[in-house]
Amino acid sequence: FLFYFLFCTMDGWTINGKSSRCYQFWKEYCYCASQADRLNESQCHLYKEDYFECLNGSKERERFYKILEHAAERKIAPPPFTDH
Repeated sequence: FLFYFLFCTMDGWTINGKSSRCYQFWKEYCYCASQADRLNESQCHLYKEDYFECLNGSKERERFYKILEHAAERKIAPPPFTDH
């Protein structure tokens, strides 16, 4: 309950009136955390992982660098990288 009250009552709106790009992931994680067994936090691991991927993009960058390495090995032009 304390987790839900402190962290899941955020409204998710930015200063320009739009919802933040990761807010849907945050809502799904908070819903899971509020419904999950208190002793078993691993039930919401995938939701948490999705949320952090949305924030940081570390898996996306890792995959892009692997594509760059593969392109360099085959001497082909790499795809353009567009950061969020």
